[in-house]
Amino acid sequence: MIESILQDLIRIDTRTSAANETEAAVYLKKVCDRFDIENEIIEPIKGKGSFIAHIPGWDKSKKELLLLSHLDTAEFGDLSRWKFHPLSAVEFKGRIVGRGAIDCKGLVSLWLSILVNIRKSNFHPARGIIFAAVADEENGGKHGMEYLIENNELIKNCEYVIGEGGGYPIRIGDTLYYTCQNAEKGSVSYRIEKKADDAEDSKEYHVGSPLINLLKGLSIAKIYNLELLCFLMKQSLLRTHKRRLDLNSLACSSYCFAKHEGNTVLTINNIPGSNNMNAERILNKAGIHGDEKKVASYVPANYTAVSTELYQLIVSETRKASPNNRVIPYTTPGYSDNRFLRYKGKTVYGYFPLSFEDSLSGIHGYNENISIRGLLDSYRLMNNIVLRFTNCNVSRF
Repeated sequence: MIESILQDLIRIDTRTSAANETEAAVYLKKVCDRFDIENEIIEPIKGKGSFIAHIPGWDKSKKELLLLSHLDTAEFGDLSRWKFHPLSAVEFKGRIVGRGAIDCKGLVSLWLSILVNIRKSNFHPARGIIFAAVADEENGGKHGMEYLIENNELIKNCEYVIGEGGGYPIRIGDTLYYTCQNAEKGSVSYRIEKKADDAEDSKEYHVGSPLINLLKGLSIAKIYNLELLCFLMKQSLLRTHKRRLDLNSLACSSYCFAKHEGNTVLTINNIPGSNNMNAERILNKAGIHGDEKKVASYVPANYTAVSTELYQLIVSETRKASPNNRVIPYTTPGYSDNRFLRYKGKTVYGYFPLSFEDSLSGIHGYNENISIRGLLDSYRLMNNIVLRFTNCNVSRF
């Protein structure tokens, strides 16, 4: 079922420019209506419809779990560079090809399939489950999650969230390490009158000590853990594998210059836990002072500690799937809808475990695709996580 749902969703054009998420939301509504799952579509402006489904829990003392995803996708770009049309959802060599296959309609189809399985199996969760497939994520979230977190009671009152942003596997020896997004860097952009003479456009300059930041994140904020340190040590010793985490990108703030509409823009990406003083130090290092700058945009950094019941369950169930699997916390350089929920104090992790054969290069690029076998494996793992965390059973009623 999950493959057909994904193909149906890909065939609905929900590019940012199309403003057509409502059509995809209507499709999800028809599926949930068929299985008697409570649901609604919320459309703050025409075309920007978000879908929310709900299976209530019988233990009202347990805060609800939100399964988060989004319906909109990036643009197609040059169609001549696609092997198949990005809306065709072709199955090719065991893979489904099309815009949104990974970002983020694969996750939409996974969450919907889990809800359908719960209904078909007559499971009754102790902890309530909310499924949200929202609009406008690729465009900043104003008409999607930013609107919902202020206006929808289910979203307001949930406590735990699993969304996108993690699940990318990195192999070291026989072990697969899956990234779990528990933090996002913040971003502040300045329009400036001049830039440092020795600074290159688009070059990223890292600031601070990654080792000190890792130790602070391990001991103070609990952003990192010993599993991540173990991974980084192994990675430094074994340099033959293709995929790596860059230590500076993971644990350091950075800045870069770029041209935008005839202006010079300085963008600073701050790690969680840094403050305004850190931004001032970077500005000074970049040679920018006083009235030479004007804030153009600001997105605060955000994080969730890894010392929670939900994170530990993600770890244990991932390892059950294979004894050689591990999970490591990961700070992403870009931001997602997860930030709106973290700003409200929710426990939020990004986790959509992909196959090792899946490539992230097609996300927002060409020939985006996902392995069908990997999608099914991900469904089985995430289904187990959801069933265990919500204490689903068949004997309550």
